[in-house]
Amino acid sequence: MARILLADDDQDLRGMATMILRGWGHDVLEAANGYDAVAIATKERPDLVILDYHMPEQDGFIALSLIRRQGLQMPVIMLTGDASQNFAVQCFRAGADDFLPKPFDSDFLPIVVDRALRQSAAREKVSAMSTEALALMSALRDLYALVGRTKPCPGC
Repeated sequence: MARILLADDDQDLRGMATMILRGWGHDVLEAANGYDAVAIATKERPDLVILDYHMPEQDGFIALSLIRRQGLQMPVIMLTGDASQNFAVQCFRAGADDFLPKPFDSDFLPIVVDRALRQSAAREKVSAMSTEALALMSALRDLYALVGRTKPCPGC
């Protein structure tokens, strides 16, 4: 399944979420703060990152910003005890793909993770198809240019 980076300073929550995700077949990398989360994301390139907003030293928004500045585009889910609409808007503006209020139902975590992974896979597929379409258009343009430069055959 997927490699997931889970960053939360609450060791109990991290342990419980890790157990749930591993139970669903995912490989889980753990970080206790934003600094470690950025370092692990940069080095390990996980398929998905789950970041707690409130962490000591470096919060989840700063970690998310640094991850995005590295050019990493894996989906990011923000965790927070603040489930307000304002916080959700802040998450999306910061580049998160989703957010999950704490405490969360253990059945809900795999659903949110699966949705983020499926959306990421769909974006990658569209991007690959767009790249292929551009290459095909370029080849057709070259072909038309070549055809336009050829002389008609005598007697055709």
